[in-house]
Amino acid sequence: AASSAGSWSRSVSAVGVACGSNHVCVVRSDGGVSCAGNNGNGTVATGQLGQPLAMGVGPFLELLDVPLPAGRVATEVVVGTNFSCALLSDQTIACWGANDVGQLGRGPLAPTLSHVATGVSAPGLRFRGVVATQFAACAFTGMEMAGDMPDVYCWGSQAEGVTIGQPILAYPAGTNVPTPAGGTRYPLSGLAAGPRQVCGRVMTGQMTCWGTQSAGEFGLMPRTTAAGSYNTPQMALPRTGGTPIATQQMALGFSNGAPGLGGHACVIAGGDVYCWGSNVGGQVGVLPATARVEDAVVVTP
Repeated sequence: AASSAGSWSRSVSAVGVACGSNHVCVVRSDGGVSCAGNNGNGTVATGQLGQPLAMGVGPFLELLDVPLPAGRVATEVVVGTNFSCALLSDQTIACWGANDVGQLGRGPLAPTLSHVATGVSAPGLRFRGVVATQFAACAFTGMEMAGDMPDVYCWGSQAEGVTIGQPILAYPAGTNVPTPAGGTRYPLSGLAAGPRQVCGRVMTGQMTCWGTQSAGEFGLMPRTTAAGSYNTPQMALPRTGGTPIATQQMALGFSNGAPGLGGHACVIAGGDVYCWGSNVGGQVGVLPATARVEDAVVVTP
Protein backbone atom coordinates (compact mmCIF):
# COMPACT_ATOMS: atom_id res chain seq x y z
CA ALA A 1 0.00 0.00 0.00
CA ALA A 2 1.09 3.57 -0.61
CA SER A 3 2.37 5.73 2.22
CA SER A 4 2.61 9.50 2.44
CA ALA A 5 5.87 9.02 4.35
CA GLY A 6 7.65 7.40 1.44
CA SER A 7 7.05 3.74 0.71
CA TRP A 8 8.57 0.78 -1.08
CA SER A 9 8.49 1.03 -4.84
CA ARG A 10 7.79 -2.08 -6.90
CA SER A 11 10.45 -0.93 -9.38
CA VAL A 12 13.22 -1.95 -6.94
CA SER A 13 14.07 -5.18 -5.18
CA ALA A 14 15.66 -6.10 -1.86
CA VAL A 15 19.36 -6.98 -1.89
CA GLY A 16 20.03 -7.05 1.87
CA VAL A 17 18.06 -7.38 5.11
CA ALA A 18 18.69 -7.05 8.85
CA CYS A 19 16.31 -7.83 11.73
CA GLY A 20 16.24 -6.39 15.23
CA SER A 21 14.04 -7.02 18.24
CA ASN A 22 11.33 -4.62 17.07
CA HIS A 23 12.22 -3.41 13.58
CA VAL A 24 13.62 -4.60 10.27
CA CYS A 25 15.60 -2.76 7.58
CA VAL A 26 16.42 -3.67 3.99
CA VAL A 27 18.88 -2.40 1.40
CA ARG A 28 17.19 -1.81 -1.94
CA SER A 29 18.62 -2.45 -5.39
CA ASP A 30 18.73 1.32 -5.96
CA GLY A 31 20.99 1.77 -2.91
CA GLY A 32 18.30 3.13 -0.64
CA VAL A 33 17.32 1.81 2.79
CA SER A 34 13.77 1.15 3.96
CA CYS A 35 12.62 0.10 7.44
CA ALA A 36 9.44 -1.09 9.12
CA GLY A 37 8.31 -1.83 12.66
CA ASN A 38 8.44 0.13 15.89
CA ASN A 39 9.36 3.80 15.49
CA GLY A 40 9.50 4.60 19.19
CA ASN A 41 13.26 5.20 19.20
CA GLY A 42 13.63 6.73 15.76
CA THR A 43 14.84 3.45 14.27
CA VAL A 44 12.50 3.84 11.31
CA ALA A 45 13.93 7.08 9.98
CA THR A 46 11.43 8.32 7.39
CA GLY A 47 12.41 11.98 7.76
CA GLN A 48 9.23 13.03 5.97
CA LEU A 49 8.02 15.21 8.82
CA GLY A 50 11.42 16.14 10.20
CA GLN A 51 10.47 14.61 13.55
CA PRO A 52 9.50 10.95 13.25
CA LEU A 53 7.79 10.77 16.64
CA ALA A 54 5.25 13.24 15.32
CA MET A 55 4.07 10.34 13.16
CA GLY A 56 3.46 8.25 16.26
CA VAL A 57 5.28 5.25 17.64
CA GLY A 58 3.72 2.79 15.23
CA PRO A 59 4.31 0.00 14.53
CA PHE A 60 4.56 0.78 10.82
CA LEU A 61 3.72 -2.26 8.72
CA GLU A 62 5.07 -0.75 5.50
CA LEU A 63 8.71 -0.34 4.54
CA LEU A 64 9.44 3.39 4.83
CA ASP A 65 12.37 5.21 3.26
CA VAL A 66 15.39 6.27 5.34
CA PRO A 67 16.95 9.61 4.26
CA LEU A 68 20.63 8.83 3.69
CA PRO A 69 23.45 11.39 3.42
CA ALA A 70 23.36 13.21 0.09
CA GLY A 71 25.19 11.65 -2.84
CA ARG A 72 25.68 8.27 -1.19
CA VAL A 73 23.88 4.94 -1.28
CA ALA A 74 23.90 1.99 1.09
CA THR A 75 25.70 -1.31 0.51
CA GLU A 76 24.82 -2.93 3.85
CA VAL A 77 22.47 -2.30 6.79
CA VAL A 78 22.56 -3.60 10.37
CA VAL A 79 20.18 -3.10 13.28
CA GLY A 80 20.47 -3.16 17.07
CA THR A 81 17.75 -3.05 19.68
CA ASN A 82 16.93 0.63 19.18
CA PHE A 83 19.25 1.89 16.44
CA SER A 84 20.38 1.11 12.89
CA CYS A 85 23.52 1.72 10.81
CA ALA A 86 24.31 1.56 7.11
CA LEU A 87 27.62 1.06 5.33
CA LEU A 88 27.65 3.59 2.50
CA SER A 89 29.12 3.60 -0.98
CA ASP A 90 32.06 5.80 0.08
CA GLN A 91 32.91 3.24 2.82
CA THR A 92 31.70 5.50 5.63
CA ILE A 93 28.98 4.55 8.11
CA ALA A 94 25.82 6.44 9.04
CA CYS A 95 23.56 5.56 11.98
CA TRP A 96 20.16 6.62 13.30
CA GLY A 97 17.92 5.89 16.31
CA ALA A 98 18.72 6.07 20.05
CA ASN A 99 22.06 7.34 21.37
CA ASP A 100 21.82 6.86 25.14
CA VAL A 101 25.05 4.81 25.23
CA GLY A 102 26.71 6.24 22.12
CA GLN A 103 25.43 3.63 19.67
CA LEU A 104 25.21 6.25 16.89
CA GLY A 105 28.96 6.84 17.07
CA ARG A 106 28.63 10.60 17.44
CA GLY A 107 27.08 13.40 19.50
CA PRO A 108 26.44 13.45 23.24
CA LEU A 109 25.48 10.33 25.18
CA ALA A 110 21.90 11.24 25.93
CA PRO A 111 18.43 9.70 25.63
CA THR A 112 17.90 11.62 22.42
CA LEU A 113 16.68 10.39 19.05
CA SER A 114 18.04 11.00 15.58
CA HIS A 115 15.74 10.06 12.72
CA VAL A 116 18.31 11.24 10.16
CA ALA A 117 21.09 8.89 9.09
CA THR A 118 24.28 10.79 9.94
CA GLY A 119 27.91 9.71 9.70
CA VAL A 120 29.76 8.33 12.71
CA SER A 121 32.71 10.30 14.07
CA ALA A 122 35.47 8.54 12.14
CA PRO A 123 37.06 11.10 9.80
CA GLY A 124 39.38 9.64 7.21
CA LEU A 125 38.48 6.00 7.91
CA ARG A 126 37.15 3.66 5.21
CA PHE A 127 35.25 0.60 6.37
CA ARG A 128 34.67 -2.76 4.69
CA GLY A 129 31.94 -4.11 6.96
CA VAL A 130 29.79 -3.32 10.00
CA VAL A 131 27.79 -5.32 12.56
CA ALA A 132 25.49 -4.39 15.45
CA THR A 133 24.90 -5.98 18.85
CA GLN A 134 22.02 -4.95 21.10
CA PHE A 135 23.51 -1.59 22.08
CA ALA A 136 26.85 -1.30 20.24
CA ALA A 137 28.34 -1.52 16.76
CA CYS A 138 31.70 -2.59 15.33
CA ALA A 139 33.26 -2.10 11.90
CA PHE A 140 36.55 -3.06 10.29
CA THR A 141 38.79 -1.18 7.91
CA GLY A 142 40.32 -2.45 4.68
CA MET A 143 43.89 -3.26 3.78
CA GLU A 144 44.81 -0.10 1.89
CA MET A 145 48.42 -1.07 1.17
CA ALA A 146 50.40 -4.29 0.93
CA GLY A 147 51.17 -5.53 4.42
CA ASP A 148 48.32 -3.59 6.04
CA MET A 149 46.13 -5.36 8.57
CA PRO A 150 42.48 -4.40 9.07
CA ASP A 151 41.64 -2.65 12.32
CA VAL A 152 38.39 -2.99 14.24
CA TYR A 153 36.55 0.06 15.60
CA CYS A 154 33.63 -0.21 18.05
CA TRP A 155 31.26 2.22 19.73
CA GLY A 156 28.24 2.09 22.05
CA SER A 157 27.66 0.29 25.35
CA GLN A 158 30.72 -0.63 27.41
CA ALA A 159 28.76 -3.01 29.64
CA GLU A 160 29.78 -6.31 28.04
CA GLY A 161 33.18 -5.83 26.43
CA VAL A 162 31.90 -5.28 22.88
CA THR A 163 33.56 -1.86 22.71
CA ILE A 164 36.90 -3.53 22.23
CA GLY A 165 39.85 -2.02 24.07
CA GLN A 166 37.60 0.06 26.36
CA PRO A 167 37.09 -0.61 30.09
CA ILE A 168 34.11 -2.84 30.91
CA LEU A 169 31.76 -0.59 32.86
CA ALA A 170 28.21 -1.00 34.11
CA TYR A 171 25.30 0.19 31.97
CA PRO A 172 24.69 2.98 30.94
CA ALA A 173 28.40 3.63 30.37
CA GLY A 174 29.29 3.94 26.70
CA THR A 175 31.53 5.53 24.12
CA ASN A 176 30.23 7.64 21.23
CA VAL A 177 33.53 7.68 19.33
CA PRO A 178 34.57 4.69 17.19
CA THR A 179 37.64 3.42 19.02
CA PRO A 180 40.28 1.12 17.51
CA ALA A 181 40.95 -2.24 19.10
CA GLY A 182 44.68 -1.80 19.35
CA GLY A 183 46.98 -4.72 20.11
CA THR A 184 47.35 -7.58 17.65
CA ARG A 185 45.67 -7.04 14.29
CA TYR A 186 44.51 -9.91 12.12
CA PRO A 187 43.75 -10.22 8.38
CA LEU A 188 39.97 -10.13 8.76
CA SER A 189 37.53 -10.96 5.99
CA GLY A 190 34.30 -10.36 7.91
CA LEU A 191 32.52 -9.81 11.21
CA ALA A 192 29.53 -11.49 12.87
CA ALA A 193 27.59 -10.25 15.90
CA GLY A 194 25.30 -11.66 18.54
CA PRO A 195 23.42 -9.57 21.10
CA ARG A 196 26.44 -9.26 23.41
CA GLN A 197 29.44 -10.43 21.37
CA VAL A 198 31.32 -9.98 18.10
CA CYS A 199 33.60 -12.37 16.21
CA GLY A 200 35.90 -11.68 13.30
CA ARG A 201 36.73 -14.26 10.65
CA VAL A 202 40.46 -14.41 10.06
CA MET A 203 41.55 -15.24 6.52
CA THR A 204 43.38 -18.31 7.84
CA GLY A 205 39.99 -19.75 8.86
CA GLN A 206 40.25 -18.97 12.57
CA MET A 207 37.94 -16.75 14.61
CA THR A 208 38.79 -13.93 16.99
CA CYS A 209 36.01 -12.96 19.42
CA TRP A 210 35.26 -10.40 22.14
CA GLY A 211 32.34 -9.34 24.31
CA THR A 212 30.46 -11.70 26.61
CA GLN A 213 30.31 -15.49 26.43
CA SER A 214 28.45 -17.69 28.87
CA ALA A 215 28.09 -21.03 27.08
CA GLY A 216 31.39 -21.48 25.27
CA GLU A 217 30.15 -19.74 22.13
CA PHE A 218 33.60 -18.27 21.42
CA GLY A 219 35.03 -21.75 20.93
CA LEU A 220 38.00 -20.87 23.13
CA MET A 221 40.62 -23.45 23.98
CA PRO A 222 40.73 -24.99 26.50
CA ARG A 223 37.01 -25.62 26.75
CA THR A 224 37.19 -25.01 30.48
CA THR A 225 37.70 -21.29 29.84
CA ALA A 226 35.46 -19.48 32.31
CA ALA A 227 32.44 -17.55 31.14
CA GLY A 228 32.85 -13.80 31.25
CA SER A 229 33.33 -10.58 29.33
CA TYR A 230 36.41 -9.90 27.23
CA ASN A 231 37.35 -6.45 25.91
CA THR A 232 40.34 -7.80 23.98
CA PRO A 233 40.17 -10.20 21.03
CA GLN A 234 40.29 -13.88 21.99
CA MET A 235 41.68 -16.18 19.31
CA ALA A 236 39.20 -19.03 18.97
CA LEU A 237 39.81 -22.32 17.23
CA PRO A 238 36.55 -24.24 16.76
CA ARG A 239 37.11 -28.00 16.71
CA THR A 240 35.11 -31.11 16.05
CA GLY A 241 36.46 -34.36 17.42
CA GLY A 242 39.75 -32.59 18.12
CA THR A 243 40.15 -31.45 14.50
CA PRO A 244 40.28 -27.68 13.82
CA ILE A 245 37.57 -26.25 11.58
CA ALA A 246 38.58 -23.80 8.83
CA THR A 247 35.74 -21.29 9.03
CA GLN A 248 34.34 -19.89 5.77
CA GLN A 249 31.27 -18.08 7.13
CA MET A 250 30.00 -17.56 10.67
CA ALA A 251 26.94 -16.44 12.63
CA LEU A 252 26.19 -15.85 16.32
CA GLY A 253 22.89 -16.28 18.14
CA PHE A 254 21.47 -16.31 21.64
CA SER A 255 19.00 -18.33 23.66
CA ASN A 256 15.42 -17.18 23.85
CA GLY A 257 14.84 -16.19 27.45
CA ALA A 258 17.19 -15.09 30.19
CA PRO A 259 20.52 -13.74 28.88
CA GLY A 260 22.35 -16.03 31.30
CA LEU A 261 21.31 -19.02 29.21
CA GLY A 262 24.09 -18.05 26.83
CA GLY A 263 24.66 -17.90 23.12
CA HIS A 264 25.70 -20.23 20.35
CA ALA A 265 27.78 -20.03 17.20
CA CYS A 266 27.53 -21.65 13.79
CA VAL A 267 30.02 -21.70 10.93
CA ILE A 268 30.18 -23.03 7.40
CA ALA A 269 33.26 -25.14 6.71
CA GLY A 270 33.78 -27.40 3.73
CA GLY A 271 30.12 -27.13 2.75
CA ASP A 272 28.86 -28.30 6.17
CA VAL A 273 27.33 -26.31 9.03
CA TYR A 274 28.92 -26.74 12.46
CA CYS A 275 27.44 -25.33 15.69
CA TRP A 276 28.35 -25.21 19.39
CA GLY A 277 27.46 -23.35 22.58
CA SER A 278 24.09 -23.12 24.30
CA ASN A 279 21.66 -25.86 23.23
CA VAL A 280 18.79 -25.29 25.65
CA GLY A 281 16.36 -25.19 22.72
CA GLY A 282 18.14 -27.65 20.47
CA GLN A 283 19.56 -24.77 18.40
CA VAL A 284 22.95 -26.46 18.03
CA GLY A 285 21.25 -29.40 16.35
CA VAL A 286 21.70 -31.94 19.15
CA LEU A 287 18.82 -33.76 20.82
CA PRO A 288 17.91 -34.04 23.56
CA ALA A 289 18.45 -30.35 24.30
CA THR A 290 21.35 -29.69 26.66
CA ALA A 291 22.69 -26.64 28.43
CA ARG A 292 25.93 -26.57 26.48
CA VAL A 293 27.64 -28.30 23.56
CA GLU A 294 31.41 -27.76 23.61
CA ASP A 295 32.57 -29.72 20.57
CA ALA A 296 31.30 -28.40 17.25
CA VAL A 297 28.73 -30.73 15.69
CA VAL A 298 27.53 -31.00 12.10
CA VAL A 299 23.94 -29.82 11.70
CA THR A 300 22.17 -32.33 9.48
CA PRO A 301 19.17 -31.41 7.32
